[in-house]
Amino acid sequence: MGEFLRFRLHGPLASWGETPGASIRATALHPTRSALLGLVAAALGLDRQDDAAHVELGRALRFAVRVDALGVPLVDYHTAQVLVPKRGRRPPESRADQVAAPRHQLATTVSVRHYRADAAYTVVAWVEGDPGRFSLDTLRAALVQPHFVLSLGRKSCPLAWPLAPRIIVAETAAAVFRNDPDAALFDELFPRWRRRFGGFYWEGNEALAGLSERERHERRDVPTSRRRQTYTRRFESYSPELPEEVSDVSQSP
Repeated sequence: MGEFLRFRLHGPLASWGETPGASIRATALHPTRSALLGLVAAALGLDRQDDAAHVELGRALRFAVRVDALGVPLVDYHTAQVLVPKRGRRPPESRADQVAAPRHQLATTVSVRHYRADAAYTVVAWVEGDPGRFSLDTLRAALVQPHFVLSLGRKSCPLAWPLAPRIIVAETAAAVFRNDPDAALFDELFPRWRRRFGGFYWEGNEALAGLSERERHERRDVPTSRRRQTYTRRFESYSPELPEEVSDVSQSP
């Protein structure tokens, strides 16, 4: 038996970008690892410049995601001011630094940004190895009272529901998904959502996930530096359904 942290994500818009800096900003069908770590880091109040803290957080946490509602695709034609690249000029470290540059150094760029409207997800997180200062109790407390305002991938995508984080004792993440007391409530409030169910995505120890892999996808969403916005690759597993045999669970308040 182990401990798992379950929380919900839902909002009018969500965007889980996997290609930063591109003129076409696509969105994944579920939260990326970078987005989930960023949300937890924002709740904890971690400074974007503190790469060591972000690396420590990422080293400890693993995630499994159930796509409760795929939502509806939405595309936005977007214009923004950017700093014109120039040899010898140091790239800006933040959006604020970029737009603070003198006007003659700025240009207008056009991008197409993709979103998911009315999507919903259930996330189960667990710790592999030494959690250090980021225990599940610490993460739960931060998600209840986040330090920074949280969003679903972008600042323009606010949360519509409370995260409702809960620590659950179970053998696997699959058991946490199976024994979900709110599933019937979701079916009653949003019956059409179940017809747009998107399956399960996870990473890390398969024994702890308790899910049977049907597909494996390569993702470039592991942040190596929040300050420089650099990422590396990983492999992610997918299954359209839960296995039949899942153990009982016990839940904390």
